[in-house]
Amino acid sequence: MRLVLLTAAALLVALASASAQAAGPCETLEPEAKAVVDKVFATVHPHDCCDDTLDKCVAAEKPSKLVRRLADVICRRAAAGQEADKIIEAMQRRAVSMLGNGRPAKIETDGLQWAGAADAKVEIVAYVCTRCPYCIRWVPEVYKAVSEGGPLYGKARFAIRPFPLSSHSGAKEGGIAIEAARQLGAFWPYFLLVLERHNTFQADQLAAWSATVGLDPAAFQAKMEDPATEQAVVRSKKEGIRNGVQGTPTPFLDLKMYDGDLSLAAFVDAVLEEADRVDGTLCKP
Repeated sequence: MRLVLLTAAALLVALASASAQAAGPCETLEPEAKAVVDKVFATVHPHDCCDDTLDKCVAAEKPSKLVRRLADVICRRAAAGQEADKIIEAMQRRAVSMLGNGRPAKIETDGLQWAGAADAKVEIVAYVCTRCPYCIRWVPEVYKAVSEGGPLYGKARFAIRPFPLSSHSGAKEGGIAIEAARQLGAFWPYFLLVLERHNTFQADQLAAWSATVGLDPAAFQAKMEDPATEQAVVRSKKEGIRNGVQGTPTPFLDLKMYDGDLSLAAFVDAVLEEADRVDGTLCKP
């Protein structure tokens, strides 16, 4: 699989034509970072829209949105001090994630509660463990990004599939609790509350916590004890395993597993790329 790279000099020439725009990340590089960018641009191929190396793609008369987006990503990484090999690896992982492996995941979406605009065209479904230390930061960040005022609002909507990890104490109970909240119509407020209370988690308090989001704790406890609720969580985890999930969080963009950088900035940029692909503008200038 070939990837995307740009030459610092070529990128500067291409971006200079957009005279009305503010200086981009590739126009303000220090000499050491420029040398890294030159190496990466001459090595990586865009995963779409241009068949040449990124330095040549960006020097085209009208480089595509994808080429310009990838160039910016690389320049930001170089400016942050990343080495060329690390950047190339990150771009390769992004390329594989955005192209998919030719076999879309099969995800049960009936009954999921979505965050974000209902008419957003990109769907993010993430397999998540309630006791995952990384999830307590990542999930709320993505939730805010797809909500009104966030950079992904109107572009993407976000849903969760439980994937309790046996290595985390209380993961099974947490998974059953968020499934109970989904069935009772309060998934997002309850799930965000559970993540917020990560450090004070107590399995025997999960039903009591439901009162905070307007649910009846007795009804919530009954829903948690219903065998059908646990069975739904088991189905979700088995589904994730079939789709190649090994850890959490594991997001899918339009049924393609995303195995790239999960930092918010990188993930948002990848989702915006997917949005460009969906609306047919990815390869346009």
